[in-house]
Amino acid sequence: ELYILLGLTPEATQEDIVREGKRLKAHWHPDRNKAPNAEEEFKKVSEATEVLSDPRRRKCYD
Repeated sequence: ELYILLGLTPEATQEDIVREGKRLKAHWHPDRNKAPNAEEEFKKVSEATEVLSDPRRRKCYD
């Protein structure tokens, strides 16, 4: 589910994860995006990026 949230596959590189995480966090940032669910989506994307960009946590997740 975390890979899907970031629009990636389990084969994604760490660089891919960081790049997409930054892009999606910028898109969903509550100061920029006034959608009612922006804060929730921002938190989800932040958590997914944090887990998948840490090799140890990613291995546990996989």
